[in-house]
Amino acid sequence: MNAKKLLKEAQFHGLNKLDDSKCRWIWTLSLFLLLLASSAIVASIVSRFLNQPTYITRLERIYTKMEFPSVQVCPEISYPDHKIDEFLSQLDYPPHLNMSYVKTIIQQLGAFYSPDVPYTVRELERIESVLNLNDIDVYLAAKKLTGSCKETLLRCRLFGVMRTCSKLFSLEISQYGFCCVFNGRSLRSEMRKHGVRKKVPKSVYYTTSVGFRSGLILAINQSTPLLDVDLTYKWVSIDGGHAYIDSTVNGTPLSSGTEMWQSHRVDGMHIDEGAASLNTELRGCRLLEEPLTYFPIYHKYQFEV
Repeated sequence: MNAKKLLKEAQFHGLNKLDDSKCRWIWTLSLFLLLLASSAIVASIVSRFLNQPTYITRLERIYTKMEFPSVQVCPEISYPDHKIDEFLSQLDYPPHLNMSYVKTIIQQLGAFYSPDVPYTVRELERIESVLNLNDIDVYLAAKKLTGSCKETLLRCRLFGVMRTCSKLFSLEISQYGFCCVFNGRSLRSEMRKHGVRKKVPKSVYYTTSVGFRSGLILAINQSTPLLDVDLTYKWVSIDGGHAYIDSTVNGTPLSSGTEMWQSHRVDGMHIDEGAASLNTELRGCRLLEEPLTYFPIYHKYQFEV
């Protein structure tokens, strides 16, 4: 069968016209334009799928371990009398100052890390002169004057088991003052102990369920007399697991004689192995080990100093 006979008997609309010498060029141009239009439509559909692919997936509930949140319980900014007496009895004093006078102004030391503490610059300078004489910085002095976690937390239950509170919590400085911290990290403490560049191991707590027996239950000491509403109160806050406590976290004041329950919800995303193997453009998101070009360490902890 020759080409002319094949074109004449072709079933494709308009193809048999190519055998007619009178309208061959008109139909050749028309069929060529139709081929271009069809190719453009197919290319557009393929490009749209590659940019925004559609997947048929099977949804299922994923049970896995979750990071337990960081918990902070902050004692009063006002220092208890027995702490003040114990601290001041161990100090030396310059000739123009004595222990009795320093005791009347020592509460102003909290002004270095709390805007709620009233102070006068002259009295802060006198406190500073006593600390300098004894080679003690403000951080260490305030930590000794603040109620310890053992005094603040009376009983602790973690995952349904009674635990020693002082082994779960550590007293760390935050932007709100000293707080008893569970499952959190202090950038200031890590830098003081390990330097700037050393990788620091972190204490990790996880949970696989939510409920009474899978949480943290605390009995907090609220026996401190209320002298100033801005200074003599405790507050508690929770944040994402292993968070740096130096970052801003909203807390909730604790009222004496009341029971308070708090919860922390984390929205996670599970990715199938097949979807994870796709390139970044097809997947539409980046995994932890895929840093950005101009921000190569975006997935690491963001420090706030």
